[in-house]
Amino acid sequence: MKMDFWENFTKTISQATDHTVKSTEKLATVAKLKYRISTFRSKLDEYFRTLGEMKYSEMSGDEVGEDEYGMIFDEIVLLEKKISVLEKRIASLNDFIECPQCGYKVRRGIAVCPYCEYVIDEKAAETAKKAAEEAAKAAEETVEDVADAVEDIVDEVADAAGSGDGEK
Repeated sequence: MKMDFWENFTKTISQATDHTVKSTEKLATVAKLKYRISTFRSKLDEYFRTLGEMKYSEMSGDEVGEDEYGMIFDEIVLLEKKISVLEKRIASLNDFIECPQCGYKVRRGIAVCPYCEYVIDEKAAETAKKAAEEAAKAAEETVEDVADAVEDIVDEVADAAGSGDGEK
């Protein structure tokens, strides 16, 4: 008996430790990804500031080549793509997916996007639809049962009232 307790206790502690390690690894990964995003956003800020300075110079009469703009635009597009990939990775680690229609982040397993009502998971949507139909049918039957009960009560009251008038 004592041996079972200690085996269960050891197993529980081991499982808790494994869960804690996995959660910690996930948090560390998310923190690293967020740091990379922050670094990329800082670079984006530098590029936007450079674009502003270039435009100011151009408006002040200096010549700025289209190649200079093009290089910065290309770098901005590349950084934005990198940030998007990292954000999707973070969402995936946090059990979120992106709605294919509107891009709204929804929990994995959600059948319909709450933002645009796009059906994300056909199977889950069908299950939810069936459940809603069953609930509506049950509600309709309940309403009918209540209506019948009310009608019976009204009839009983009317009968009682009618028999009471005859006695007076």
